[in-house]
Amino acid sequence: MLAHSQMVYVADLPLEIQRGFRIKMLTILLLQLCLTNTLSLALRLTNSHGDPETGAGQTWLSVLFPAKSVQCIILGASCLFVLPLITYVRDRHPWNLIVTVLWTIVWSIFLAAAQLPGSLVLSNTLFVVFGTTTLGVACLLVFSTMFTTTDIESGEKRLWSFRSAGLISGIIMIGGAFAFYSQTTQFYTPGGVAHFIMAVVFATCIFFWVVWDSTKLCERMQPDDYMKGVVYFYTDFLMVCCCCLFAGCVGSAAA
Repeated sequence: MLAHSQMVYVADLPLEIQRGFRIKMLTILLLQLCLTNTLSLALRLTNSHGDPETGAGQTWLSVLFPAKSVQCIILGASCLFVLPLITYVRDRHPWNLIVTVLWTIVWSIFLAAAQLPGSLVLSNTLFVVFGTTTLGVACLLVFSTMFTTTDIESGEKRLWSFRSAGLISGIIMIGGAFAFYSQTTQFYTPGGVAHFIMAVVFATCIFFWVVWDSTKLCERMQPDDYMKGVVYFYTDFLMVCCCCLFAGCVGSAAA
């Protein structure tokens, strides 16, 4: 086995190997985000609180997690406490993927429950955060793998750096978010523009953290470790994201 100083990392390897690693890493993250968005949005759109006194219009989600209920907070807290289990199995394929999928399903239920009418989160801001971040990651996948630049001194082709790809992706992400807002203002509560802006700012911070962490993973991972790198990547991402979001939900409930 090679000594640590002799290991060759992705960032030092030929362009095609770097491209393959980036595609695998970002595609799996993108799929996880798409699953979260699709499932939570589907649950939210097919559920409502209805009339708690007569039970008319109530669905299983609104019955289990009434507005600003302790149950909803417990579900979110449970997701955070269970999340380290993904870290424990992230080197063990296929358990890392199985646990991540199961966790994603439960987290999606929490996102839907937390955004029911009168619940913890107003103006569907969690959908804004995850949707905006998903757009950014999709753009980052394209720009960081499809475009190259030529080194002036060596004449060698290189993939766009995550910094360059992330900057362009970030601009598209923010512009796309506000374009979407202009067409969907009816889905936000009064004063929803402030909630929307805060959500976009939060999503932008998350996205640029993703850009930074992507660079670091390429500098410390080997090509055969791409699956381990991917799981490290999105468990770290989810931990940061979920802790911040859950703190916001608890603050909203307290208010």
